[in-house]
Amino acid sequence: MTRTLRMSSFTRIVDDADGRRALVNLYTNERVALDPELERALPRVLEVDLDEPRASGERLLWQLCGYELASRGILVPRDADSERVERRFLDSLRALVDAPPFFGVPRATSDELAGVPAIAFLGVRSAEGASYPGTASGPELLRRASRRLVGDRGQPRDLVDGRGHRPFDGPAVVDLGDVDLRRRDLDAWLDAVEAIVAALPATSRPVVVGGDHAMTYPVVKALYQRRGGRPFTLIQFDQHLDLQVRGELIGGRPRHHEPITHANFVSHVLALDPAMRVVQVGGAPYHSVPIANDAGWQQVRRDAVTQLSVLDIAAAGVDAIIRRLACDQDVYVTIDVDVLAAPTVRATGYPAPLGLDPALLFRLIEAAIVGNRVLGVDLMEFGVAPPQAGPATEVEADLLALLLCHVVSSLGPQLAR
Repeated sequence: MTRTLRMSSFTRIVDDADGRRALVNLYTNERVALDPELERALPRVLEVDLDEPRASGERLLWQLCGYELASRGILVPRDADSERVERRFLDSLRALVDAPPFFGVPRATSDELAGVPAIAFLGVRSAEGASYPGTASGPELLRRASRRLVGDRGQPRDLVDGRGHRPFDGPAVVDLGDVDLRRRDLDAWLDAVEAIVAALPATSRPVVVGGDHAMTYPVVKALYQRRGGRPFTLIQFDQHLDLQVRGELIGGRPRHHEPITHANFVSHVLALDPAMRVVQVGGAPYHSVPIANDAGWQQVRRDAVTQLSVLDIAAAGVDAIIRRLACDQDVYVTIDVDVLAAPTVRATGYPAPLGLDPALLFRLIEAAIVGNRVLGVDLMEFGVAPPQAGPATEVEADLLALLLCHVVSSLGPQLAR
């Protein structure tokens, strides 16, 4: 799918006091000097495909220039074809804030990743889609834990596993910062996350750290649209269904979708395309689904959702489940920390009375990543309100930092091919 840029409708050419010309976006107040070289290159920049693989020479320079001008809001995606969509894109440029990078990796912007195979961390400090406030602290807690894993004087490339593999000694791993839209509504969060992920080059793989689970939806939506509307499979490690099962179901799908939350985002993912599929791993053995909706529920299980509960995993055996997860498909992997048993992780809204143990979860996530073509990964629903954080929360965060390191270790070889 071709991805090109156009001039923002808010961009104007102005004359500075010294007689020099500049491109100014009146919405973001960003300014770029319009020197003769840029003026000559601009028509080419507006024509080049930002996702053209292996661009070289002048075309690579035009790509880099396009990403830089888009990062300042001077140019916007050509498919931002309404004022609302354009404002959403421009707002996303101001939604990112600096934060101590995960594992001490370099900071980067989307324009710096053009043509570069990279794993890109993105924190999302959102609790707007949850029924409790703690998830907003997740990125900060996990950033600190990742730095503890590396050590005060260590570098990410110092990390090595028992097989001698160094997860960060391969394709680029960078940090985009945190999305922070305090005092903004849920729609603003969804719009910002979608726009930030959509701005990433096709060579990048986002690893999103939340934040509430509603934020998975805009990531999946951005990746779906970047693929030109080609469906893929969501592999969901989660104690809960996160499906809308109440109200009228038509063909197994809600007749009227409720506003998105962390408890129903999967229904919104399925609404993107009838061919989208979901594999739910490690769920509770029982869920509440109104008996009046049983026919619709059974249909959605037949057509779109495969469930592998914690009891199914115990009965089938780990090797059998690994074979089912490694399907050589295009997938997005989402991890809700409540898939882990409550004695392991309590710093989440609804700790699991019966869940997976950490070593098993690590193995299953590795299988889901290594055995498929991964579009992105997220880790959601960790965190507590700051006054409640203590030594136990730090231990849980340390475990999840190890999990993020394992994600990088599993994902890196795909980008190196």
